[in-house]
Parts: sequence; structure tokens; C-alpha cells
Amino acid sequence: MSAAISSDDNLFRGAHHPVAFQRNVFRRAKFMKLYWDANTPRLIEASFVWDRYAPTQALVHAYGCRVSSRRNRRRPNDRDVYCGAYHLKVSHVRGLEATVGLPEVATSDLVPQIEDNEVAHVNCVIRLRDDADEDSIEGVKTVIVARLWNGCRGPLTHTCHMDTDLVPHPSNRLETPPLGMYLDDRSVALRAWCLARYWLLMLARKVQSRYRAESSL
Repeated sequence: MSAAISSDDNLFRGAHHPVAFQRNVFRRAKFMKLYWDANTPRLIEASFVWDRYAPTQALVHAYGCRVSSRRNRRRPNDRDVYCGAYHLKVSHVRGLEATVGLPEVATSDLVPQIEDNEVAHVNCVIRLRDDADEDSIEGVKTVIVARLWNGCRGPLTHTCHMDTDLVPHPSNRLETPPLGMYLDDRSVALRAWCLARYWLLMLARKVQSRYRAESSL
């Protein structure tokens, strides 16, 4: 499935408070947090939003607001606030394989993986070489975070309707990455095509879901 994701495609990663903050200060390492399991220490993962299923900023922000809503339902006493998103290219993720200073990375790719019914969710899977020293993994993760951050643009700040009571809003504390602010440089025709493709894909999914439901009766 990962072959369906072009290296020219766009990714977005949401910034949430307090997840991406420490003492109310935005922290890149917490924002671009990478996950790994002690049982599989050479497998590192992270989540992104794929623009194939979120071709507009409004849809990207809607995704982020839904994530916060789910987190707040699960943990009502620990308020999660969506602050906006950062943009980077798929090529920045795949390029980790050939990055100078990261010989430990064997492969780095993106796999579409529906999570919480979010079809735009993709999983970044970074595999380290078998001979990578386990004691160096934390250092490798730090370098990976720095490389990904250096490929970001933004932030695309946002205030969800449920967070209008927050003054000041924590989105004001988001940091501008090295590549600067995000600019949607797609032509009008390409934007229209991406949006039309999105609705066609969503319609196809709806038809498939209905067919499966009827077939199970």
C-alpha cells in the first residue's frame, strides 16, 4: 500500500497542547515524538496526516480537532488542545535512508493505516539496521527528529470551536521551523483536482462499506 504514496505528496503533523509542550514552551522533540517498543527497539514509528485524504487546510484542522475531542472524551480531566499543524513532504521521511549522519537507518517509509476511523492517517515506519547499537537508539531518535523538523514548514495555527475560551490560545507559542511558513503552492487546477479526487475516494469508501454491510446480512 505504501507504493500509493508519492514522494511528492504532502504530510501534516498536528501540534497539541500539552503533548508538544513542556512547561508551556513548545518543544520540537515532544511535538515530533517517535515511538518504539522495548521488544522491537529497532522499529521506530510516528503518525502523520496524508493530504490524499485531507487536501485542504480545513480538512487537516478538522482532523486535528477530532483527535483532541477523542482524547478529551477518554481523559476529561487532562484537556488536550489542538494548536495547528506543520507540513513536510513524503520525500523528507523517505530521505532519512540516505541522510548523512544516520547510518543506523535501514529503511524509512509511510504506510496508510486507518486509526480511529481516520482514513487520512499514515504510519511512518523507520527500521534501524540489525547491527545498530541499542544503547545509541535514543541518540538516533534525536537526530531523526532534528532532520524531520528541518524539513517542516509552518505552523498552520488553528483554534477549534471548543477552545475559543482559551485566551491566550497555546497556538501562539508554536515555533516557526527552519524552512519558514507553509505556502500552498499548488495551482488552482491542481487544488481542484485534489479536492475532486478526495470526494471520489470518500464516495468509493462509502459504497464499499455499504456493500460489505449488506453482504454480511
